[in-house]
Amino acid sequence: MNRPFAGLKLSGASRFSVAGRSPLTGNWGDSSCGGYFAPELRYAGFDGIVLTGKAESPVLLIIEDDAIRLESAAAYRGKGIGDVNRSLKDRFGKSWRTLVIGPAGENQIRYAAILNEAHHAFGRAGFGAVMGAKNLKAIVVKAFSKTMQISDPDTFEPLRQELNTKIREALASDVLHVNGTAANLEGGVYSGDVPIKNFTSNFWQEMGEALTGSVLTETCLTHASAYCGIACKRNVEIKEGPFAIPDGPGPEYETIVSLGSLIGSMDLAACCKTGRLRNDLGLDTITTGATIAWAMEAFEKADLTLADTDGIELLWGDMATVIDRVIPAIVSRSGNLGQLLSLGSAAAAASIGKGSDYTAHSKGLEIPAHDPEGVDMVWP
Repeated sequence: MNRPFAGLKLSGASRFSVAGRSPLTGNWGDSSCGGYFAPELRYAGFDGIVLTGKAESPVLLIIEDDAIRLESAAAYRGKGIGDVNRSLKDRFGKSWRTLVIGPAGENQIRYAAILNEAHHAFGRAGFGAVMGAKNLKAIVVKAFSKTMQISDPDTFEPLRQELNTKIREALASDVLHVNGTAANLEGGVYSGDVPIKNFTSNFWQEMGEALTGSVLTETCLTHASAYCGIACKRNVEIKEGPFAIPDGPGPEYETIVSLGSLIGSMDLAACCKTGRLRNDLGLDTITTGATIAWAMEAFEKADLTLADTDGIELLWGDMATVIDRVIPAIVSRSGNLGQLLSLGSAAAAASIGKGSDYTAHSKGLEIPAHDPEGVDMVWP
């Protein structure tokens, strides 16, 4: 569903949400996303989409103004989100907007994500798995009218310009524009907000020189959501080394922490590559990092043995193993480890009957990458 003002050229207004019963928690859940899909859907004449039932085989849902149809998505089965997004753009046109799931959604991993334009994510609560359960590989939309009816344009336009100027010139906007959402790490490192090694610590002094937004900015470009005056999205390129990746979507705060300090790593290049892999396979960055962090602590405490992990040593900061073996096992549900971690940390702990006392979740949904012990709460 679109937010009420989606499609207006007002900074921050063109977001939309997906909602339903979360396969991760069994309860109502929702997730918010930016990007360009929401205004395109509004221009096509729709406030939202309600999905019911299940297709007999993988399909695309195609919305072209008020014409809606289903087509086979058999050619895209098993492919990563990046490849599918590029293929859809080649087929329909670069101005068509996309929502795509990856192999994680097709395999109904409980914390699978949906990605808009292969960069903006409906990450939380597992709605990629819901699309996968419905055999819906992607939704593509294009509006050719490109109009919105505003009841009082003479009043709206000066208000829009005034608000956009205030948003763009705000100090917080400038910080986010320069360093992205990872700017939160600059102070969070020292205030105790950033969790370390599955929340066993919240201070790692060297992190200020390794994972912060200012460090990331040295190798990134800005990439904005529709009509956004802040442009906090990151594009990154790692030119050399074992974690080299071409220019493309980069990590935000939650990914840098969840796939960095939370699993004991301060390697920014490794974090960028892990985030790119997770994006392409279609996994929620928070639950992925938190589940791997739980497994690493469980392995350290011998609550998980080599027999449980298919002989894989789960060591803090071993990013090569995370990239090459752990995440692929989760997405394919392969072996004991893949089957276990595909459940998420809370359900995995319950499954082995150990480790529930060091999971960080609410009703089965892993908490974001902020340590509650490091935040001073001031109540009125």
